[in-house]
Parts: sequence; C-alpha cells; structure tokens
Amino acid sequence: MREVYERSLKLDAEVRTIDSMGAELARTRADIQELGSVRQELVAELQSIEGEVAKTRSESKRVVDIKADIETFQQEIKKGRVAIENETKTRAKNLEHRQGMEKTMAALAREIEKLHGELANAEKRARAAVAAAAAANPGPGYPATYGDPEMVYGGNAYPDPCGMLHQAQGGADAATPYGSVPMPHPSYGMQPRHDMG
Repeated sequence: MREVYERSLKLDAEVRTIDSMGAELARTRADIQELGSVRQELVAELQSIEGEVAKTRSESKRVVDIKADIETFQQEIKKGRVAIENETKTRAKNLEHRQGMEKTMAALAREIEKLHGELANAEKRARAAVAAAAAANPGPGYPATYGDPEMVYGGNAYPDPCGMLHQAQGGADAATPYGSVPMPHPSYGMQPRHDMG
C-alpha cells in the first residue's frame, strides 16, 4: 500500500508539472503570437522607414542639384554686380568727360565772343582811323566813298587790321603837299597791249 501511495504522489507531482508546463506553453504561445504581431508592426515600420530613406535620398539629390543651381545663380549675380559696377564707373567717367567738354566749350564760346567783341572794336578803330586820315589828308581823287567808309579813293588809305595805317603810306602822304597822286585808270574800250612773241 505504501508503494501505491508513493506512486500516486509521484503521479500527482508529474501531473502538476505537466499542468504547469501546459500553462507555460500557453503563455509561450501567446507570447509568440504577440511577438508575431509586433514583428509585423516592426516590418511595416521598417518598410516605412526604408521608403522615407529612399525619399530622403531623392530629396538629398535634389538638394545637391539645388545647391549647384544656387552656386550658379550666385556666380551670375556676382558677374552682374561686377558689370553694374563697371557700367557705373564708365558712366561716371563719361559724365566727368562730358562736364569737362561742356566747360571747355563754354570757355571757347566766351573766348569767341570776346574775340568777336575785340574784332568789332578793331573794325571801329580802323574805320575811325581811315575817316580821320581821309579828313586830315584829302586827295584829288574821288570825293565820295560810295557808302564804304573803309576805302577812300585817291587818298591811298586802306584800313589796317590792327587799327593803324601803314607807316610807309603815311610817310609818303605827309611828304606830298597835295596828297597821293592817283593812278591813271584805263579808258573804257582800251585794253593793255601785249607783245606777241
């Protein structure tokens, strides 16, 4: 009887062990199922991450292209700035040159106006000198000047550009008591005779 009792105790212990192992197996199966679902979630998340990585790589390539375009644009902007600076300097030089030319032209215009005034004064002085010489030394020539005060016929007086009479003519007129002798004029219809050789 004792052996049977001990065997029954041993069987009870084995049954409890088997029940415990069954419960552990059930828990293990539940864990496996849970891990399977977690694995599926992780796989889905990994696929999403891989898609994001591929997208990021594509975007990074676009970023590289965009950086290259930005560098090109920066170089073009730099060239444009240099061209604008050169154009500004050129315009400044042209403006300075133009202002200098305008000043020079204004100075020349003033000088020309001054010369015109001096020329007019010289002409007035020359006419006055001719008139004074004609009045002081009248000749036997034509008494009228035909409206030209710069020429006196018979008096042999001509206006000097500087407002003075020729010294030689003045001396000759002063030495002659009756003024200069007029040159004879050829008669109408008579031509000078040329020797035919």
